[in-house]
Amino acid sequence: MISPTAYTPYMTTRKLPKVLIVDDEDDIRSALRQMLEEVDDLDIVEAGDGQVALDALAHTQFDLMLLDINLPIVGGEEVLAAIKANRMFNRPTNVVVMSAQANLTGIRDRLDSDDVDAYLSKPFRYADLQVILADAIMIDVLLAM
Repeated sequence: MISPTAYTPYMTTRKLPKVLIVDDEDDIRSALRQMLEEVDDLDIVEAGDGQVALDALAHTQFDLMLLDINLPIVGGEEVLAAIKANRMFNRPTNVVVMSAQANLTGIRDRLDSDDVDAYLSKPFRYADLQVILADAIMIDVLLAM
């Protein structure tokens, strides 16, 4: 039988997946944070506009970015373009674009499929977020072990 203390080094050194939530609405960021915290232990950073997101991306490598496409100051499309064009920004491992637009087809048509891993309609359902997390973070975490 393996003693529980045998797992202590792994548990204390586990790198938490880093998530960047970018949305100009406090309620949306708060709801996403709450949902994410229920799923797993995550290192969550919030940004209320695209410029704050770019500042965070200049200093941190995120496993997942949940990015509202309609943002003040620097919009979501501009954030994606800046990440693609400038190496000073760390591209998140997985990018999920969020929008309150009823039809995401127009957004999908405008964005490069290499830049976006998934789309999330607002208002979103907890089940939709769970699927995205399972596909994005959890698989990457398992592969990194």
